[in-house]
Amino acid sequence: MLVEAMKTDLIPALHEFAIAATQLSKVTVARGPNKGQQMTAAEILEKVTRILFDPKYAAQVHMVDRHGNSGTTWTDGTPQPQLTPFTLFADALHGIDQRFDEACSCSGLSGSALSKCQKNTKTCTDDATMRKGQWKRARSQLVDEFFAVDGEGDAAKFRNPATPKALIAVVQTLREQLNANCRDRESGASCAWAKKDLGKKVADVLSGPLFAGIMDVQEQVRKDPEARRALEKLLSFILVSASTDDAFQSSLASFADILQLLSDDGRFSSIFNAAATASDPQTDEDGPGCATTTIDALDALAGDEYDRYHVLDTIMPAMVTPIDGGIGPSPIEIMMDTIADVNRIDAQSDKPLDAEDYRAVWRTVNGFMTDKTRGLEQFYHIIQNRPSE
Repeated sequence: MLVEAMKTDLIPALHEFAIAATQLSKVTVARGPNKGQQMTAAEILEKVTRILFDPKYAAQVHMVDRHGNSGTTWTDGTPQPQLTPFTLFADALHGIDQRFDEACSCSGLSGSALSKCQKNTKTCTDDATMRKGQWKRARSQLVDEFFAVDGEGDAAKFRNPATPKALIAVVQTLREQLNANCRDRESGASCAWAKKDLGKKVADVLSGPLFAGIMDVQEQVRKDPEARRALEKLLSFILVSASTDDAFQSSLASFADILQLLSDDGRFSSIFNAAATASDPQTDEDGPGCATTTIDALDALAGDEYDRYHVLDTIMPAMVTPIDGGIGPSPIEIMMDTIADVNRIDAQSDKPLDAEDYRAVWRTVNGFMTDKTRGLEQFYHIIQNRPSE
């Protein structure tokens, strides 16, 4: 690890950071038992370093991992009597590397499963090696993107202007979450939620079926270069805060909703099962193939054969672009609101939709999508039987 660190610009960056930290003026503690106390940046840096690396400090505050263990081991198996935040972080990185190295292990298998594993070992090993390299490169690029520094001395600043704002927002959010769950924390009381409940909740979310499904989808996208590039373009668009539309804000709200779903996937299992059926590719004649058909239809509509002037390239962005100079709703939002207003229980009501309203709206949508004599099925029939000339 030290050899790899020395090959990068990590050490010079830490040196410049130390210089900048020692040159900062004193900071007055605003909250907690040390309120009013003044500390220099060097003293703060010293305190943070002791918290991260000092086993004596860790033992003094009874630091343990989420399983309640105070000790750990070095990578060679040598016992380490007291863990620290740094050892937890290093163990996590080492554990990731181990999983890459063990991804193609055939241990524990027998019979045909063992033979199949041994036959595919080389292919698996090559792919795992590539994945490990991609992981380390992405990790390095993330550090460079968020923590690269331009200039020296008083002129030094983060290359990414969002980094200091994001760090402050993250620290404030973590602090308020701690205070919300441990109201006496700032007076010096212990916080059991941070020591046990938070780690357990994160572990439960990451080990749940929804997170595993998301990782499976991500892995399939990784294997498809064309799909990966398309996804990168989509993420670049929706995460640009300086865009002229509300894609960034809408994406943030959606991500927050997804995080809530991750912690409550059991209650949404029926919805996920329905979505899985609709998304299942058509692998045989009996398969639903909804996703396959939709992709084929979009591919045909976007091709030169049916849309030689690429009208959809104009219509689709216009459908999701806010009107009235970017401050009003988008046309697709107006259409969705109109459908909801017309098909709710009382079309004249201006109150928010309740459960019965949603049932009525989706019942109408379902009828439109599945009815054989009217709606979308009839539209398909008209298109399929249209004159060829």
